[in-house]
Amino acid sequence: MQQVTLAVNQLKASKNTLATYKKRIGKKDEKANKVLVERIAAASENIDSIMDLFIGKEDKRQGIVRNPENSVVKRIYTASRYIRSRPYGITDTEKALVKHASNDLKIALKQTNSFFEENWEDLKTSIEAIELTEFKEIKRFEIDE
Repeated sequence: MQQVTLAVNQLKASKNTLATYKKRIGKKDEKANKVLVERIAAASENIDSIMDLFIGKEDKRQGIVRNPENSVVKRIYTASRYIRSRPYGITDTEKALVKHASNDLKIALKQTNSFFEENWEDLKTSIEAIELTEFKEIKRFEIDE
Protein backbone atom coordinates (compact mmCIF):
# COMPACT_ATOMS: atom_id res chain seq x y z
CA MET A 1 0.00 0.00 0.00
CA GLN A 2 2.91 2.34 0.64
CA GLN A 3 4.12 2.03 -2.96
CA VAL A 4 0.58 2.58 -4.23
CA THR A 5 0.25 5.72 -2.11
CA LEU A 6 3.59 7.12 -3.24
CA ALA A 7 2.91 6.41 -6.91
CA VAL A 8 -0.63 7.85 -6.85
CA ASN A 9 0.54 10.95 -4.97
CA GLN A 10 3.28 11.53 -7.54
CA LEU A 11 0.78 11.10 -10.37
CA LYS A 12 -1.66 13.54 -8.74
CA ALA A 13 1.06 16.12 -8.17
CA SER A 14 2.23 15.78 -11.76
CA LYS A 15 -1.30 16.19 -13.07
CA ASN A 16 -1.79 19.31 -10.92
CA THR A 17 1.49 20.72 -12.23
CA LEU A 18 0.37 20.14 -15.81
CA ALA A 19 -2.98 21.81 -15.12
CA THR A 20 -1.21 24.85 -13.66
CA TYR A 21 1.07 25.19 -16.68
CA LYS A 22 -1.81 24.68 -19.08
CA LYS A 23 -3.63 27.63 -17.47
CA ARG A 24 -0.52 29.79 -17.56
CA ILE A 25 0.14 28.95 -21.21
CA GLY A 26 -3.50 29.68 -22.00
CA LYS A 27 -3.22 33.11 -20.40
CA LYS A 28 -0.01 33.90 -22.24
CA ASP A 29 -0.55 32.68 -25.79
CA GLU A 30 -2.47 29.45 -26.29
CA LYS A 31 -2.57 29.71 -30.10
CA ALA A 32 1.19 29.91 -30.44
CA ASN A 33 1.63 26.94 -28.11
CA LYS A 34 -1.29 24.84 -29.35
CA VAL A 35 0.83 21.71 -29.85
CA LEU A 36 2.23 21.95 -26.33
CA VAL A 37 -1.25 22.43 -24.84
CA GLU A 38 -2.40 19.32 -26.71
CA ARG A 39 0.61 17.38 -25.39
CA ILE A 40 -0.23 18.50 -21.85
CA ALA A 41 -3.84 17.35 -22.30
CA ALA A 42 -2.67 13.98 -23.65
CA ALA A 43 -0.26 13.57 -20.73
CA SER A 44 -3.06 14.38 -18.27
CA GLU A 45 -5.26 11.72 -19.88
CA ASN A 46 -2.38 9.27 -19.70
CA ILE A 47 -1.95 10.03 -15.99
CA ASP A 48 -5.68 9.44 -15.47
CA SER A 49 -5.49 6.04 -17.16
CA ILE A 50 -2.51 5.04 -15.01
CA MET A 51 -4.28 6.19 -11.84
CA ASP A 52 -7.29 4.12 -12.91
CA LEU A 53 -5.07 1.04 -12.68
CA PHE A 54 -4.32 1.86 -9.06
CA ILE A 55 -7.64 3.11 -7.73
CA GLY A 56 -10.18 2.25 -10.41
CA LYS A 57 -12.25 4.44 -12.69
CA GLU A 58 -14.57 7.01 -11.23
CA ASP A 59 -18.12 5.71 -11.36
CA LYS A 60 -20.81 8.30 -12.10
CA ARG A 61 -23.67 6.00 -11.13
CA GLN A 62 -25.58 6.70 -7.96
CA GLY A 63 -26.54 4.31 -5.21
CA ILE A 64 -24.94 1.04 -4.27
CA VAL A 65 -23.39 -0.43 -7.39
CA ARG A 66 -20.88 -3.15 -8.03
CA ASN A 67 -17.81 -2.38 -10.07
CA PRO A 68 -16.56 -5.52 -11.83
CA GLU A 69 -13.13 -3.98 -12.54
CA ASN A 70 -10.23 -4.96 -10.34
CA SER A 71 -7.91 -2.15 -9.37
CA VAL A 72 -4.66 -2.64 -7.50
CA VAL A 73 -6.14 -1.21 -4.30
CA LYS A 74 -9.21 -3.45 -4.59
CA ARG A 75 -7.02 -6.54 -5.03
CA ILE A 76 -4.84 -5.60 -2.05
CA TYR A 77 -7.85 -5.02 0.19
CA THR A 78 -9.46 -8.27 -0.92
CA ALA A 79 -6.29 -10.23 -0.16
CA SER A 80 -5.92 -8.43 3.17
CA ARG A 81 -9.54 -9.12 4.16
CA TYR A 82 -9.20 -12.83 3.36
CA ILE A 83 -5.89 -13.11 5.23
CA ARG A 84 -7.29 -11.39 8.33
CA SER A 85 -10.30 -13.70 8.33
CA ARG A 86 -8.22 -16.89 8.61
CA PRO A 87 -7.63 -17.83 12.26
CA TYR A 88 -5.27 -20.73 11.45
CA GLY A 89 -3.03 -19.16 8.81
CA ILE A 90 -3.35 -18.51 5.12
CA THR A 91 -4.37 -21.08 2.56
CA ASP A 92 -3.75 -21.41 -1.17
CA THR A 93 -6.67 -19.05 -1.82
CA GLU A 94 -5.03 -16.21 0.10
CA LYS A 95 -1.67 -16.92 -1.52
CA ALA A 96 -3.31 -16.68 -4.95
CA LEU A 97 -4.99 -13.40 -4.00
CA VAL A 98 -1.68 -11.94 -2.81
CA LYS A 99 -0.01 -13.11 -6.03
CA HIS A 100 -2.71 -11.43 -8.17
CA ALA A 101 -2.40 -8.21 -6.16
CA SER A 102 1.38 -8.28 -6.50
CA ASN A 103 1.21 -8.89 -10.26
CA ASP A 104 -1.28 -6.05 -10.79
CA LEU A 105 0.87 -3.74 -8.66
CA LYS A 106 3.97 -4.59 -10.70
CA ILE A 107 2.11 -3.82 -13.94
CA ALA A 108 0.78 -0.50 -12.63
CA LEU A 109 4.18 0.55 -11.25
CA LYS A 110 5.84 -0.41 -14.55
CA GLN A 111 3.40 1.81 -16.47
CA THR A 112 3.94 4.64 -14.00
CA ASN A 113 7.72 4.42 -14.29
CA SER A 114 7.49 4.11 -18.05
CA PHE A 115 5.38 7.28 -18.29
CA PHE A 116 7.82 9.31 -16.21
CA GLU A 117 10.90 7.93 -17.97
CA GLU A 118 9.61 8.21 -21.54
CA ASN A 119 7.21 11.15 -21.57
CA TRP A 120 7.66 13.34 -18.53
CA GLU A 121 11.18 14.67 -19.07
CA ASP A 122 10.52 15.63 -22.69
CA LEU A 123 7.27 17.38 -21.76
CA LYS A 124 8.93 19.10 -18.81
CA THR A 125 11.72 20.38 -21.07
CA SER A 126 9.20 21.69 -23.61
CA ILE A 127 7.26 23.55 -20.92
CA GLU A 128 10.41 25.00 -19.38
CA ALA A 129 11.51 26.26 -22.82
CA ILE A 130 8.56 28.65 -22.92
CA GLU A 131 9.05 31.97 -21.21
CA LEU A 132 6.20 31.92 -18.70
CA THR A 133 7.34 34.86 -16.69
CA GLU A 134 4.67 37.30 -15.61
CA PHE A 135 7.03 40.24 -15.89
CA LYS A 136 6.62 42.50 -18.88
CA GLU A 137 9.22 44.67 -20.49
CA ILE A 138 9.81 47.86 -18.54
CA LYS A 139 9.91 51.08 -20.51
CA ARG A 140 11.61 54.25 -19.45
CA PHE A 141 9.43 57.35 -19.33
CA GLU A 142 10.75 60.81 -19.88
CA ILE A 143 9.49 64.17 -21.03
CA ASP A 144 11.26 66.56 -23.35
CA GLU A 145 12.47 69.73 -21.70
